Amino acid sequence: MYRRLLETTPRQAEAWRLRGVLACQEGRFTDAVGHLEAAVGLQDDSAVYHSNLAVALKGLGRTEDALRAVRRAEQLAPEDGDIRFNLGCLLQELGRPDEAMAVYEELLKADTRHTDALSNLGLLLLESGKPDRALPLFQRALAVSPDLLPARINLGLALHELQRFAEAATVFSQTLAAAPDRADLHFNRANALHADRRYEDAIAEGERAVALDPAYAEAYHNLGNGWRELGDTERAVAQYRQSLVLQESVGAWRNLLSTLLYRPDIPAADRFAEHRRFAAAHKRPVESAVTDDDPERPLRVGYVSSDFRQHPVARNLEPILLGSAGKGSVAALYADIRYPDHVTERFRAAAGLWRPIKGLSDEAVCEQIRADRIDILVHLAGRFDRNRPTVAAGRAAPIQISFHDPATSGFPSVDYLIADRFLVPRAATERFSERVLRLPSFYTHAPLRDAPDPGPLPAGSRQPITFVSFNHPAKLNASVLALWGRILRRVPDSRLLLRHRHRFSSRALQERVLSGLAAAGADRDHVVFHAGDTARQDHLQFYRQADIALDPFPFTGSTTTFEALWMGVPVVSLADAVMVGRWSGSMLRALGLDELVAASEDAYVAAACALAADRDRLAELRRSLRRRVAGSPLCNEALRARQIERLYRAVWRHWCAQRSQNRTRFPAQ
Repeated sequence: MYRRLLETTPRQAEAWRLRGVLACQEGRFTDAVGHLEAAVGLQDDSAVYHSNLAVALKGLGRTEDALRAVRRAEQLAPEDGDIRFNLGCLLQELGRPDEAMAVYEELLKADTRHTDALSNLGLLLLESGKPDRALPLFQRALAVSPDLLPARINLGLALHELQRFAEAATVFSQTLAAAPDRADLHFNRANALHADRRYEDAIAEGERAVALDPAYAEAYHNLGNGWRELGDTERAVAQYRQSLVLQESVGAWRNLLSTLLYRPDIPAADRFAEHRRFAAAHKRPVESAVTDDDPERPLRVGYVSSDFRQHPVARNLEPILLGSAGKGSVAALYADIRYPDHVTERFRAAAGLWRPIKGLSDEAVCEQIRADRIDILVHLAGRFDRNRPTVAAGRAAPIQISFHDPATSGFPSVDYLIADRFLVPRAATERFSERVLRLPSFYTHAPLRDAPDPGPLPAGSRQPITFVSFNHPAKLNASVLALWGRILRRVPDSRLLLRHRHRFSSRALQERVLSGLAAAGADRDHVVFHAGDTARQDHLQFYRQADIALDPFPFTGSTTTFEALWMGVPVVSLADAVMVGRWSGSMLRALGLDELVAASEDAYVAAACALAADRDRLAELRRSLRRRVAGSPLCNEALRARQIERLYRAVWRHWCAQRSQNRTRFPAQ
């Protein structure tokens, strides 16, 4: 009808506009743009015409042209809320969040009940790391329109970011009642349940997500995280691999590589090959900043980490940073911190430079590091938590070092890895893409000054022995449980106490552990599980019930080993052939407790049983271990800071010498 009308009256602007609107509704955006441009050509002073043209241009992907059209519409009708809302949407789509927020805020002054503007402004605030400001906007939108699905989804996401995980799970549950077949809602609810430590429920929800969308890579990744929390590393690895088949993801790679370290059935050569594949998948051109190669000048040392917070890596690094402040180097901290805490503030205060990098791309992080003219860039525990191992691919500094990571990074651009003489002996067969730098001893931890007194030996002279392990259940593989079962069988009436925060509340995990121990002859009734988060001082109280700590393998304890020793509890460890299996052994040897470091499974069982039979030795260790640890290199923060400074200086001098040599030009002969 419009076409026939235009055949007789071709200058009928409204007919051209309505014909364009119909074409938009049918998805024929090229035709729509032609019709609407004809309408605008005939009547340029109509805000509606320009607004409709903006919609058609956006449909074609011509977002910048759409923005110009909607700005013209706003000039013609500055009070029109719908036009202003569309302007905000276009700015948001173009990645101009500050301008979009200003538009939405101005719109909401005139119309406080504009639900779409409330929802979009809230989303922008949420994406910019301001969930506390976003939350009330979603609540206002839902008060006006309770069925507004985007606002309800974003409300759940905001609650999650505010660490109100149970409330977030409830919101997503309510949302699923209206849209039960949306895989993304099941995924979001699984995330909230996981963060709320309801791992079995999170796994069930994640499985619903992948059943609805078998190509949902992120859902498989999160399923892997859930299975790992429950100690099932075999299933976790399978889920990470499936995620990576569907979509390349640094997070899935990082979790796969860390989980492989828990598995005793993965040959070291295969693990090394996996690291190389990861590095190859993220290879890119490298370029370090031009640096003054004076070998003796003060150094600028950068640290990249997500762990500048209440975390084991922070507890090991803080003494070194504080001990080396102002002594020949400037520390620049590149912090990807999702939930900062009081420890974060201590690091911020100690840093020479503090650079938040959350949300920045690897390229942007590398640009900042180059701009800061960092000489040595240290990557902390790259495979764990939310760390950024792929930043290393860009070589933003002349020298790169891996620190507090118990295996190779796989990246050729990482020059060195810090270990000690026991963690990586010179005759070690484990392969590294880095050159290994060996300290006299590695582990450092500030004294636990708020720890309770160790108390007397619980077993005394007559009571049964209590073995303990407070390690993550992912470390309790079948081989570990088999050895522990043998020990419990050989030490009469002994019991085993297991705890790691809240994780042992899982019935499935408890049954896996009990079955593994019982298969080796242990009495199921002699195993005690404790679950629940506690403050560190309350957590350390549990060591007062312990006589001997049993170390897992191949991934040994670290913080758990130090805490046990500080509380007067000796640790029996099996030294594996790879670095990840030698952390506890390194600490024990630094204390002169070599007899507790076993070289074989049989020797491990024998060492634990011999110690259990020697109550006098146990009592003496109970009295002396804390003093022994405090006076050892493990707590000598100033010594470790000096050693690290000397190490940095040595590799810097080596780099300067190489650079000087490369600049030398010899005349032709």
